[in-house]
Amino acid sequence: MGQFSIKYELVRFKSSNDNDFQESLKIYRSSTPHEQKTNSSEIVYWVDNQREFGIGELFFFGLKANGVVVGYAEFAYVRKERILIIDYINLDQNYRSNNNFYTFYALIINYINNESIDYDYITKEILCRYNETHIHKEDVSLYELENFKVVNGLYIQPQLERNNIESVKESLIMLYTIAGLCPVLKKDAYLHIVEVIYDYYYCWDKPFLNDGECVLSKKRAETNLTAINKSITNDAVTLNGYPFKFSSSTNGTEIPAKNRNNFVLAIIFLVIFVALVLSVLYFLSQYGYDTKAVVSIGIPLALCFILALVVLDKDNLKILKKISILQIFGLLK
Repeated sequence: MGQFSIKYELVRFKSSNDNDFQESLKIYRSSTPHEQKTNSSEIVYWVDNQREFGIGELFFFGLKANGVVVGYAEFAYVRKERILIIDYINLDQNYRSNNNFYTFYALIINYINNESIDYDYITKEILCRYNETHIHKEDVSLYELENFKVVNGLYIQPQLERNNIESVKESLIMLYTIAGLCPVLKKDAYLHIVEVIYDYYYCWDKPFLNDGECVLSKKRAETNLTAINKSITNDAVTLNGYPFKFSSSTNGTEIPAKNRNNFVLAIIFLVIFVALVLSVLYFLSQYGYDTKAVVSIGIPLALCFILALVVLDKDNLKILKKISILQIFGLLK
């Protein structure tokens, strides 16, 4: 018996009259939560009027598996800023798997690269679930495997449509760069990326807003940008530092995420440090405070302590201050 195989095909939509587009849009409607959903009539408008998108280019894709439409995706390219924005990658519920997601994503990126689109960054919003305090951790994991990193800075998603008030909420931005990411991103660079995303939202919404609503939309964006700017007190933001990101909309609870290797190393070094202290006390008692014994043990002890300080960053030091020395001794028993 031959092995069952699936033939995938990427389709780019340029007309809402395309039957495949209508099938793809049904998948979008059924798989997108309300707080993340753009009115499908707006999508239809932009599919038919892509040339009017003045700041760049819009991409609407469908995924076909053995001739059946099983996915919908929406990207935007902001030409001047060389930023590619992922709006949606949706799959039919019967085809939701990591394999199908990565196949869909890879086909899209290959298409965009073959079109000679010059981009420096790809961005993806990761939203908090409606009326819940935790992020879509599954989405974070999916994009991390494609080398996206979470920006450890405040991000507020702009309002979708006129009346979708639930869509305005603190969220996360994941970032990918074709040149490879450093552990940090300059504050001004992050603020600029957020401004570009906000400009994209505005350009998308403008055909559907009256003059007063356009002014209100710009004011909301300015308010959000001011709040984001004030929330970042350093000159840079950490990438993948989100275990320490707090959101005021979550009543001060920490957004769950993966553990950091540095923190594990910090605990190991602290245990070693305490063990060495105990060894020093023991040898001092045995040698009667002999100077040579103190020097021979004290030097490696000091080196170990310095090494621990090098490994630890400021965030880890803040956390470790909360750990009492009695708790460390308890670990050694």
